[in-house]
Amino acid sequence: MLFAPVLPARAAGSAFFALSASNPVPAVGDDIKVAVWVNPNGEAIDTVRANLSFNPGAVEAIWFDLAPSFPSLSPDYGIDNANGTLTFGAYKFGERVTASSLLATVTFRTLAAGSATISVDDTSRLITDGVEKIDAETSRAN
Repeated sequence: MLFAPVLPARAAGSAFFALSASNPVPAVGDDIKVAVWVNPNGEAIDTVRANLSFNPGAVEAIWFDLAPSFPSLSPDYGIDNANGTLTFGAYKFGERVTASSLLATVTFRTLAAGSATISVDDTSRLITDGVEKIDAETSRAN
């Protein structure tokens, strides 16, 4: 299986998401750790909403772990392996995130041979004080 992260998330600012995989060529049944990064790119971020899509015939989402940069999980989160979606939000109080930082590590398991795409949806958000700061055009896969 070949893993290909894709990031089409963008809007009103210069901040963006990036994805990177621990094992871009896993065997069927292997777990893949996907790092979800936030790059403020000159912005100061305090809240995020990550909406990921994936091919449910190729991989399944197992769980996600927040990184210390955004330690508080928003109450509305979920994994829908039937439809290939994972959504979660996180935030932090106090000093905002101004440098490229790990948001979360998501664990996927491969279900079939072939290729799979995991992407950040354009409904994802990077926010400061309620103001959208994401630039989906600049988001890049790592």
